[in-house]
Amino acid sequence: MTNYIIRRLLLLPVILFGVTLLIFAMISFLSAEQRAALYVADVPKKPGALEKIIEQYGLNDPVHEQYGRWIKSMADGNLGFSKTGKQPVAQVIRDRIPATAELALWSIVPILVVGIQLGILSALRHNQWSDHVLRVASIVGTSAPTFMVGLLLLMFFAAYAGWLPTGDRLTHEMQRVVDAPGWRSPTGLLTVDGLVNGRVDVVWDALKHLVLPVATLSFVSWAVMLRITRSSMLEVLRQEYVQTARAKGLAERAVIQKHARPNAMLPVVTVGGFQLISLLNGQGRVVEALEYTVRLDGRQLSEENLQMALGGGAGLRSDAASEETAEPESATRSATPLPPPSAAETTALPSLPAPREESVGQGDWASLLSGMSAQDQQAFEITPMNVPFILRHLPDDQTLFILYHLGSTCRAYYGALDQPMQAVELTVTRETIEEQVGEFRRLVRDADDALEDQARGTMSAQEYAVFSGRLEERANDLLRQLYRGLVQPLESAVPHYADYKTVLLYPSGVLRVLPFGALIRERPDGRREHWIESREIVYFPCGASEIAQEHMEAPVRRLRGRMLVLAWPGSRAERNYIENVLEEEQGLRGLWTQARGESNYAALREDEATLANLLTELSGEACPQILHLATHGNLRPGSPQDSYISLAGGERLRIDDLWSLPLANTRMAVLSMCNAEYNPDGPADALGTFARAIYIAGCPSVVASLWRVRDEAAEMMMTDFYENLLSDGMSRIAALTEAQRAMIATRGTERDFSHPFNWAPFVLIGEWR
Repeated sequence: MTNYIIRRLLLLPVILFGVTLLIFAMISFLSAEQRAALYVADVPKKPGALEKIIEQYGLNDPVHEQYGRWIKSMADGNLGFSKTGKQPVAQVIRDRIPATAELALWSIVPILVVGIQLGILSALRHNQWSDHVLRVASIVGTSAPTFMVGLLLLMFFAAYAGWLPTGDRLTHEMQRVVDAPGWRSPTGLLTVDGLVNGRVDVVWDALKHLVLPVATLSFVSWAVMLRITRSSMLEVLRQEYVQTARAKGLAERAVIQKHARPNAMLPVVTVGGFQLISLLNGQGRVVEALEYTVRLDGRQLSEENLQMALGGGAGLRSDAASEETAEPESATRSATPLPPPSAAETTALPSLPAPREESVGQGDWASLLSGMSAQDQQAFEITPMNVPFILRHLPDDQTLFILYHLGSTCRAYYGALDQPMQAVELTVTRETIEEQVGEFRRLVRDADDALEDQARGTMSAQEYAVFSGRLEERANDLLRQLYRGLVQPLESAVPHYADYKTVLLYPSGVLRVLPFGALIRERPDGRREHWIESREIVYFPCGASEIAQEHMEAPVRRLRGRMLVLAWPGSRAERNYIENVLEEEQGLRGLWTQARGESNYAALREDEATLANLLTELSGEACPQILHLATHGNLRPGSPQDSYISLAGGERLRIDDLWSLPLANTRMAVLSMCNAEYNPDGPADALGTFARAIYIAGCPSVVASLWRVRDEAAEMMMTDFYENLLSDGMSRIAALTEAQRAMIATRGTERDFSHPFNWAPFVLIGEWR
């Protein structure tokens, strides 16, 4: 048996080689144009687009040269690029294989043990009542849809009886243990890594979460194994050598164990291998039905439970687009200006009733918020914090603190220096806000997809102008409605509202991914302006109030010191995403060295962008005040522990690595990254994972982005931001706000970046002075 298995394994590379040759031979019968069409989702309409693809990939080269390039790429570990995953195939496999392998390995055990033993029993009791029962059971097992079995098990054992957990791979308490710094994950298998770390409780919790998925996957497969084993065993039992063994008086047990069973296992082993392969690639529906993933939804959890897993209000620059996120292009477009509202637009919005004010005072906020949380657990997401402390440490009387709560009744709490906290009841519902914010996020994604289609040639310039114009018009309408629902009630409720220059926001739920600065205000004179044109908007680090209080007590340090830029354009498969990274670093070098000198600038470019070099720079005597990360970020909204930042040499800077970075002396971090996993319909909390981890590591200011930004817009934003920052007397938030206002001022020019799609995602979290 062992020799047989070894021979089969040795034949595997030969078979795979033959299959690849056959596939290339079949593809060679297609024309170059037909093969080029395979590289895009739709056949490009733009003349010459297919020719560019043919030239780029060498599709007119001889087949043996194309095959040689493919073999070389395979040897280098480059398995290609996933259109659906929007990332290299090798990276997709590395990210998905641990959970998949753990589920498959635990599932194959009951499949083999139960299926083989019952198959042997059925064969030995041929045509008896037990044989008939097992045959009927196997027919039912092979006929039942797997996803239906999973849902039935979920309903009874989890929902009705409450015996087994549902969703995720661990409970939230155990997930916090795994996500905490110091957790070793050599295999990615939670049951194995738990033993490696000496945490039996993690192992037990992981096993409990495996029961339902394993039972579901095993239900059909054990029936198949039973039928194969029964058929093979019956055939062997009829062989003459088995009859001879019995005639010689050999005990029936010995006949079965020594003669019949080993020979009957040959086809069973083959089918068992197929079953294992099917488990590795066919778990999608079952996993989706049973939610065997790490899905931490901010609506169902309090931020206290998310302390070690998810972040608050901001994501990343560059590629925060979606699971269908497209590769960023450098195509230019002219944004639709914001005209004065028409009469139809003005009357489209009904007049909102006057907001109701409530006095809160400066009592025990922890008790107050806890009571509100108990009253509305599903919607209340704020961690009880010392609000009076925050109000006492506001820098001046021109800063307004606003805390939004989306519950059964939506409220905005506001306060200022030496003033009591007040509350105003909003006149919009949580459902309306969530619907409007969700639609806006989808519009952002659609605009990004349209930009890619236009650059790729699948959408003409005229079609793109019309389509993007409609998107921008609808986005403006949503931003206007959101201002009326969220901000306008405060204008009349807050005393001396016009005197406040800076707004410190603590948003709740989906508001954490809403660009408040983009909200559109209708002025009495009929003009329309974005909120950021009259206010500086700062985001309070949600879920990290204790650390924020420490930063607020610390003295403000001006950014006059050293800058460190990590510029990693990515692997060859990723380079199309962020090909402007090296140009971005060159521009920052020129700006900073001209103002601060060569000694106050350092860069880790391309192959130098490793974790070891980064730690050396951060831990050295000349610790940088500003850390600028220009690379590829892979953010998993449902699985924060699998999120990472790409570094040179295939290294990954994971969330637990970010938490442990020596950033105590770094005063600001700028995340200029490409994130391929932004989901416009996903949980809002997931977007701040990287930003919040850096904040917790000790850096008081983080500049990040809520969605992907075009290269030209991001370049203009970063250039203006750093130029403003280098100006004497300009604070962090003033530098960012002025850069955004400068982009709004491009309305009607040749390089029109005035629409919020281009500048609104950039937000500042934490220290703003």
